Amino acid sequence: MRVIGGERGFSARLENIRSAAGTLRNLGESAGDVVRASPRPPGVGSLLDSPLTWAKVEHACAEFFMRTRGLGDSLTKLGAQAQLAAAGYEAADSAAHRAQQFGSWAAGWGLGVAVRVTAPVWAVPAAIAALTAAGWTAAADGLVTLITGRSPELGKKAMAAARGIFEQAVADNTGAFSRVLDSGLSGFGTGLLGLPPLPPIIDAMRAGPLTRSLAKTGEARGAFPTEPPEVRSHAAAAGGSPRSLSGLYERQVAAHSGRENGRVRVDAVRGQDGKKRYIVYVPATTDWSVKGGRNTTDTATNVQTMAERESAMRHVVKTAIRESGIQPEDEIMLVGYSQGGIVAASLAADPEFRKQARVRQVVTVGSPVGRFDVGNTKVLSIEQDRDVVPALDGTDNPDKRTWTTIIADSPPVDSPLGAHSSEAYTEVIRDLERSRQPDIVQFSKDNRDFLGGTVEESREYEGVRQEK
Repeated sequence: MRVIGGERGFSARLENIRSAAGTLRNLGESAGDVVRASPRPPGVGSLLDSPLTWAKVEHACAEFFMRTRGLGDSLTKLGAQAQLAAAGYEAADSAAHRAQQFGSWAAGWGLGVAVRVTAPVWAVPAAIAALTAAGWTAAADGLVTLITGRSPELGKKAMAAARGIFEQAVADNTGAFSRVLDSGLSGFGTGLLGLPPLPPIIDAMRAGPLTRSLAKTGEARGAFPTEPPEVRSHAAAAGGSPRSLSGLYERQVAAHSGRENGRVRVDAVRGQDGKKRYIVYVPATTDWSVKGGRNTTDTATNVQTMAERESAMRHVVKTAIRESGIQPEDEIMLVGYSQGGIVAASLAADPEFRKQARVRQVVTVGSPVGRFDVGNTKVLSIEQDRDVVPALDGTDNPDKRTWTTIIADSPPVDSPLGAHSSEAYTEVIRDLERSRQPDIVQFSKDNRDFLGGTVEESREYEGVRQEK
């Protein structure tokens, strides 16, 4: 298991070092103030009255001033050294990150150049070999079918085996896959197209800009609808009140499980302090159609939200909050799995949305959300080391005191893609709670107002696009 950010993260430690450095400098300055404000030793008149006493006082005062001034200078120097150490740690971490990015970009660029330069040599033989292999496979399949009366489907099995090998390789190296999607893909595209390696071109081919380009293209061609969907409200049984992270997650899964179109659920929670707060559950993807249809929890919502554009589910969540009577001063917790986490983080990063809703906590499970700047909003992200979906944004989640990411060991699953299943994450979250993982324990303490209250009212909201 690996933890990024939070109270024990790298950024939090740097903040602690800088805070300690400031304290030391202040103490050093205070020591100097003490010396300057202290009364001076007795004058010459005291020397004539009592020479021995005057000498003792003079010696004591001189020693006090010298030691205090020395202590102040030492504290000030120590504070400056701590500040320099923090700056050094930060610079080293940034340099290591840039080196990783450059290495990935350079490898991608080299591969792209190699493909472009050698394509005339290997492209035709490779195509012939592929067609020959396909032909022999089809012939063998036909022969076996003729003899036995049953098709062994050799071609399909070969493709399935190749896909399994690829999925396994990606699942075993999700960190490298994330870097490939960002810097490596940028380098490969630059090298393959023979473009000059200039910063604007390199940046334009990174994961974020490419996603935005894909969203704009999809919208321009009508594949990704831009008109707001109709939002339908449904009554929902309040049920039990969640008392833990696993309780929140199980309630969130119910928002989409077994449905063709997921629903946003809004729970009004009365805390032990008598104050009403709200938990908003955002559903996951239920429809993988490339072209947007009636269902709003679909691929179009994924791409548009990742591209930081308005999407159908962002509209549904905002409508649900407004129609639930939530006021700007009311505290909200957003909970989302997969697509739901993307939508939740994108809203928390939206300045206009933050003016209308006071988001106190965001919980994401298995979601690629590292590119969203949520400010100081508290975030808890749960991921798995073999789940490739959180790596699809091409970056790690930020290392911030207010954002804790727990990358847990994946439980045994039937296939690499099984690590992204809601069942796998249910097991992971329960294991974290059973082991009393410190960040999970702290999350429960910080959100006792939400987890210790009573659900008084629940409603569900479904977005439906009008088919053209």
